[in-house]
Amino acid sequence: ASDVYKRQPVITGATHEQKDKYLRMVSEDGALASYAITEPGAGSDVAACKTLAVRDGDDYVINGSKMWITNGLHGSLYAVLTKTDLNASPAHKGMTMFLAQRGEGFNVDGKIRKLGYRGLESVALSFDDFKISADRILGGEEGFGFKHAVGGLELGRINVAARGVGAV
Repeated sequence: ASDVYKRQPVITGATHEQKDKYLRMVSEDGALASYAITEPGAGSDVAACKTLAVRDGDDYVINGSKMWITNGLHGSLYAVLTKTDLNASPAHKGMTMFLAQRGEGFNVDGKIRKLGYRGLESVALSFDDFKISADRILGGEEGFGFKHAVGGLELGRINVAARGVGAV
């Protein structure tokens, strides 16, 4: 399926409990998954992520924004890349991916107009003090967000290239 790369971070990086819950959600229940990596001003530079997740007890509070989110308007599960350690060296080691669902402070800011490939919508997202449980960290451990993001992008880019060849 063309949506398989959006499940890829869960397939390859999630804990057993996360796989049981979220793969069932997108496979059996038909929920749409979204990959929230790209940010305004950062383009495809994953390491330039500025969306920040700060620990608050058993939760994290996320603030920031994302762009070009496919399935973002109707999505049910979002793999959201954040910074959790601003002092990490190299910087990509301070990144963490969360498995998020909409809630207070999680905003879909509207559809982005595109010239082509309109079969799937793209939206902008913003997070304003969005609270998320620590058990939503993909893989259960901080610092592996860059790895999860890049792994999914590799498969996603192959998918896009194949569609481009098929459209010719």
